[in-house]
Amino acid sequence: MKQQRVTKKQLRTIWDGLTELEQGTMTQFQAFHFSSGSQMQRILYGSTLREADTRNRNRVLKSLVQDELLMRLPRKAMPGSQNGSTEYIYTLSPLGHRLMWPESSTKMPYTPPADHKEHIEHAIEVTEVYARLKEAFCAHKIEDILYAVGEPGCHVQFETIFKEKRTVKSDARFLFTADYEGSRCDNAWFLEVERSMQGEALTIEKIQTYTAYEATLSRGDLMPNVLFVAYTPAHKAFLDRLFDNYALFARNLFHSAFIDNAVETMLT
Repeated sequence: MKQQRVTKKQLRTIWDGLTELEQGTMTQFQAFHFSSGSQMQRILYGSTLREADTRNRNRVLKSLVQDELLMRLPRKAMPGSQNGSTEYIYTLSPLGHRLMWPESSTKMPYTPPADHKEHIEHAIEVTEVYARLKEAFCAHKIEDILYAVGEPGCHVQFETIFKEKRTVKSDARFLFTADYEGSRCDNAWFLEVERSMQGEALTIEKIQTYTAYEATLSRGDLMPNVLFVAYTPAHKAFLDRLFDNYALFARNLFHSAFIDNAVETMLT
């Protein structure tokens, strides 16, 4: 079925024909556009240990690819402690995009470059943090995940106190509840996954955008913390130095971590 020939009625028929698990899988791809099979299994089930869950996710992914709602991309190395293992990567097809944004009849709200190697590798690292957050939820380290979305849904447009229009362009945004010393607390985070030294000026600009956004919030508004995921010890030290020098009175908002301890950092 070609995208331009699919009516809204046909899209509704396609959606209604999906199982609940297939619909849930498509909704996850709407929020985080690239995922491996094991990442999606952890997002849906919180673990990759049960063989029955592995069979279910393989069946669902295969069915969605056959229905041309997902595309299966070449194998990529998995991030973090899984580095070295490779898996196929999945993303929404053009028809899948049309299905998830049926009101966008002329232009898709987000069309990721499926053939862009660096973009995909960055995207699956963002998804990896979310998959680990879901594992923490299933392990009862988190009470509830209230909000989790990647780009561009996590972007926040705002007007500074000087009437300048700016946008927080984080890689993801999370809101979850967790127990801290017997109290149930909301915990909000912006996520920045950096795979290279992007340059001091660009990182400083990001820090200043976050601090400018905080300045616009009213008393009682929840300002998310900001977690930068570093890729080497030298990169982490570089980030911490910039936080010290440029975050000023908002220094406590900024944190750095490696991908293997990103969730633990958000929980402490």
